[in-house]
Amino acid sequence: MGYLDNTSITVDAILTKKGRELLAQGRNRFQITQFALADDEVDYDLWNPAHPLGKNYYGVAIESMPVTEAVPDETQVMKYKLITLPKGQLYLPIISANVAAVTLSAANNASNVTIATSLSDGQVITQRSDLNKSYTATILDSTFVTFEGTATTTSFSQIATSVTQQIMAEGIIKLVYKSNTTSQDKTTKLIISGNDTGGRVIIPITISTQL
Repeated sequence: MGYLDNTSITVDAILTKKGRELLAQGRNRFQITQFALADDEVDYDLWNPAHPLGKNYYGVAIESMPVTEAVPDETQVMKYKLITLPKGQLYLPIISANVAAVTLSAANNASNVTIATSLSDGQVITQRSDLNKSYTATILDSTFVTFEGTATTTSFSQIATSVTQQIMAEGIIKLVYKSNTTSQDKTTKLIISGNDTGGRVIIPITISTQL
């Protein structure tokens, strides 16, 4: 990762393999129809209402922060997406799960994770047309564990391949043990994020060597 000069307006983009394939077929095939914004690199703790030069300088430290380069690994960026919520809503949506961690082994070879969306004040969001309850679930390293059902794999390094599953409504994600032939327990993470709400939860996964 590097930094871009923030003294001028810059657009830095990295195309995925699929994007490069479409671009090679001509501009008519490469059409951007959706995009998301995030502020992962912004440290809001730098907001300083006690600045001696007045309110126009409260955010000067934030505005002076360098802009990070585009990163092609979606599991490492876009953690804090900018979202639009209904006017007047006072609380942010959050994702909750029925487990704080998951352990799988040859004997305990499957686990169900139940997901739901609620508001940060603890109230459960009822069925509403303005908050679409769809989710993206990602296992960072699918060497030893995967999803039951259809999923998409992405090689993001030389040593691990992530697997992603789209969930169109609140419900159950089923994790399935694959193998662990090593002498040590293996660990990875399950990341669940709301496609429209911006909520996010991270669940550690342990793949045990015990039978």
